[in-house]
Amino acid sequence: MNIRKRLENRGIMVEEWTGKGEDFRRRWERTFAGAISTQEKQSIDFGQFLWHVFSYEKLPCLEGKTAMRAFHEENRFVC
Repeated sequence: MNIRKRLENRGIMVEEWTGKGEDFRRRWERTFAGAISTQEKQSIDFGQFLWHVFSYEKLPCLEGKTAMRAFHEENRFVC
């Protein structure tokens, strides 16, 4: 079963925006990693994996049970 069907079966509304991936990626980068230099981003392979800003501790983040609790408290009815 594909991911869209699985989400819809859980009551999550899914809307497809074809061709918007790069726009969303740039927006995410501006929002979360705007203060990180290009050189720093290159040193952590940011271009390949956005989450490296957190795993390389360039930005603060929640971890462990605190992160799981925050995730489960999020509104996930629209995707």
